[in-house]
Amino acid sequence: MNNRDDGIANQFAVLQPNGSYINKYNTFKWYDDKGQYHRTDGPVYDSNGVTYWYLNGTQYDFNHWLTLTPIPDEQKLLLRLQYD
Repeated sequence: MNNRDDGIANQFAVLQPNGSYINKYNTFKWYDDKGQYHRTDGPVYDSNGVTYWYLNGTQYDFNHWLTLTPIPDEQKLLLRLQYD
């Protein structure tokens, strides 16, 4: 079972309009089509507000994630202002 399937089965996760899943702990998670943590437009975060930067199941620090994500530079700047 992958992260997405496990999260849905064990934590009653529900798909949201933004593509994330929210579980019974009010934690939002984003996954790729293989069920790995993945988000190209922001962090994956937990209910305590801790941010994690994932692409295709690999966790990166924020600055490295910014160099790899395909979002426009303007959006990267906004994320830098918010999280850096």
